Amino acid sequence: MNTDLLVKRLQQKRDVLRQLLQLGRCQSRMTQPGATGSVMKLLAAKQRLVTALQAVDAALEPFRGQDPEARIWRRPADRAAARELAAECDRLLADAMALELDGDDDARRDRPMPGAPPASFRTVAPYARWSPRSAEHVGDDGAAAVAVSLDLTSDA
Repeated sequence: MNTDLLVKRLQQKRDVLRQLLQLGRCQSRMTQPGATGSVMKLLAAKQRLVTALQAVDAALEPFRGQDPEARIWRRPADRAAARELAAECDRLLADAMALELDGDDDARRDRPMPGAPPASFRTVAPYARWSPRSAEHVGDDGAAAVAVSLDLTSDA
């Protein structure tokens, strides 16, 4: 397997995770009443990112079965950079998941009574429930192309 491709995939994963974490932070600040339209836009953007993350993870799958020690790198520094990228991806994913769990806990506390919808719309379906129907473009090489830009200035 090509180590340059591995690094490229790890960079894509990192970029998607950074965007997902940024939107998660934005979502955690959306507590004002009447922000439903903005929250729905944000959740749609997050869904696209989760779908892109799934595509990048699928593209990384062939590398998971490899012995990392057997990979041939151009330079030792490339291997170290790939290791750092993988660790950063792990941290970003853990941060994004913790943010989601915190939002779920907050939403449960905000409920006025059992079974009632949360007072804030800060919860989001678990990642596993998100549908890939709105998948971003995945190139012939399996790379997910995703860019999310959000206009949260209006509820329309």
